[in-house]
Amino acid sequence: MKVPYGVVRIAGSDIAVDAEALQEIVDWPASIAPHPAASDNLLGVFSLRGQPLPLFDLRRSLGLPASEAPSRVAVLRFGKGRLGVAIDSVADVVRLEEACFTGIAARAQGSELFPHMAAIGERLIYRLDLKALADLPSVFFASAEQPSQREAERHVRFTQRHYLVFACDGRDFAIDAAAVTELVDKPRLSPADFPGEMCPSIADVRGVRVPVVNLSMLLGLETKTTSDRAQLMVLSTPAGDRFGFGYDALVSMQRLESANLGQIPRFGLREPDLFAGTFPFEGGRHALLLDHVNLCSRRSMANLAKLYQQSGPQEDAVSTRQRARQQACLLFHAPHQFVAPLGQIQEILPVPHDLVSLAQPENHLLGLFELRGEQIPLVSLSGLMEADPALRRGESSQVLIVRGEAATFGLAVDTIDTIDTFTQFDSARLDDAWQAADMRQAAVNTRARALVSVGSQGRTRMAPLVDLQGLVKELESRV
Repeated sequence: MKVPYGVVRIAGSDIAVDAEALQEIVDWPASIAPHPAASDNLLGVFSLRGQPLPLFDLRRSLGLPASEAPSRVAVLRFGKGRLGVAIDSVADVVRLEEACFTGIAARAQGSELFPHMAAIGERLIYRLDLKALADLPSVFFASAEQPSQREAERHVRFTQRHYLVFACDGRDFAIDAAAVTELVDKPRLSPADFPGEMCPSIADVRGVRVPVVNLSMLLGLETKTTSDRAQLMVLSTPAGDRFGFGYDALVSMQRLESANLGQIPRFGLREPDLFAGTFPFEGGRHALLLDHVNLCSRRSMANLAKLYQQSGPQEDAVSTRQRARQQACLLFHAPHQFVAPLGQIQEILPVPHDLVSLAQPENHLLGLFELRGEQIPLVSLSGLMEADPALRRGESSQVLIVRGEAATFGLAVDTIDTIDTFTQFDSARLDDAWQAADMRQAAVNTRARALVSVGSQGRTRMAPLVDLQGLVKELESRV
């Protein structure tokens, strides 16, 4: 029987935690109070919604250097207690059978906490033993607050995840954004070496030959559309080889609690294992949610991708794993190309049709729109960056939802180009990010410091970095 695990990343290592024990993932606390029972692993105590929780750093138990400060906290529940564990990021959710795990030598450092590991392709995942963690003399738990009946009965899952909603062959699909290696606008296509209905063409994606498959046919859905499309979504197999499929348009990017995903009946589906459920989005519509784990692990996709990427597959796999550890980013035009950390963006939505127009050019305010009961001010990002307050209502116009200290803003951009990863990213670079329209009159050296590298090694490009949260906080200060 397969058991769900939440996978978090600690200093580059993937750690699996039983989904029933993983209560939630929260941002790094603003303050951490010292505790008298100091130890190597105990960072202190922080307050979570008024409840004190001890915070532990397990990197020393893993024998890993504390090279960078953690950015998130995984709240774990064991017995009648709770504690926080410092993590770098959330990876994904996997379902594994017990037979997938093998033991680690007892003398290895950290083996008491991580006695088993699983291999998914070339990816290694350590399983955290919560009982062993609780038995450590330096570890203690805070008393768990009384859960509601609903919390006690449901499986504990991640609070929210990013999902991409896209249109293809007259249907709406959704996929976990963390599973997407890259989005390519207007890919360079050529006939496949072995053309067929399933894979009629290949794309050159920064020097990598990526087979382009027919998504509807892969999913066992009827379709009459086989023409090439202007958008390409690239995924990676567990071995690091890449394949992609064309789609018609990116509809939105939204955050959603996994508990709000709908189930899909398996009856009558030709490929039921490739669907994870349904995804609710704007206007009461539902998209078909793809099971990216099964999709990327399918043998036919792995063989097809390897066929076109036979040169240095091991090197490509290493590159893919490195990309997974790098921070995701979004490239967009407003009106020139900029790049921003994807984690700063709550959602990506179409320009609302029910916008209450206000047209305040002096502060670039375009109007107001309602999002789940909250009135959101829509601001022209082109106006902020380039002193161009016009709202372009083209088919590719989108709105980035960004939250500041207390308020949420919508930032209108001309186009969404792609989701990629920073080649190397340090949060300190945000201090040098492109600030506002007067940046164009800044010294050349000042403008150059805003440039960052995006993409994998050997296939990089430069774009000016923009701190969207910093801009939104500046807008808040004008109120």
